[in-house]
Amino acid sequence: MNTTKYRFVVMLEILSMGIIVFFMSGCSKTLSRDEAETLIKQKHNLPQIETVKIVKNYHKSHYGDRGGFGMEIVTIVTSPYYSEFKTMLDGLQSKGLITVNETKEYNGGIHYTWATVSLTDEGKKYLVKESRGEYEIKSAEITFGQITGIQMNDQAKVAEADYTLQRINITPFGSASSNDIMNRHQSFSLYDDGWRIGN
Repeated sequence: MNTTKYRFVVMLEILSMGIIVFFMSGCSKTLSRDEAETLIKQKHNLPQIETVKIVKNYHKSHYGDRGGFGMEIVTIVTSPYYSEFKTMLDGLQSKGLITVNETKEYNGGIHYTWATVSLTDEGKKYLVKESRGEYEIKSAEITFGQITGIQMNDQAKVAEADYTLQRINITPFGSASSNDIMNRHQSFSLYDDGWRIGN
């Protein structure tokens, strides 16, 4: 074999080995912390807004007229009772976020008294969505903290990652929320195209 042909064959083998090493390193079977973080953020749409719901009408009291034959009319109230939420509502009202007014209604032989909640201009700054019966209000943001550990099972082609989340930018509506670190756990599976979040 002449030297030129020999050099060509050696260079071709070296180039082939380089290509194989390149592709093997690109198809890593080890789940990195950066890859786990990216997949978790995508799966859970992080950062995300955390909300609280405040009902617009709270039941304070009711009484019924006497029906025919001296029978009292029976009613079922589906709204939450004001007495159970009074402390929370008083706190939000003292911060200037809501107003609570009393309204009366007569319907079907029943006299109702309601505590009706409205957002102030300051409270409306945190409004995410409003429906007919409630306000959905931003209380905080949930952000990704860090990967705290990864356990691999190479034979089964799965991995388990422990990670943290944290509440930040807590609003006055979420002041009772803790900004402590929240520990979470996520499963991953290795497919031919890379790692995916498990079920």
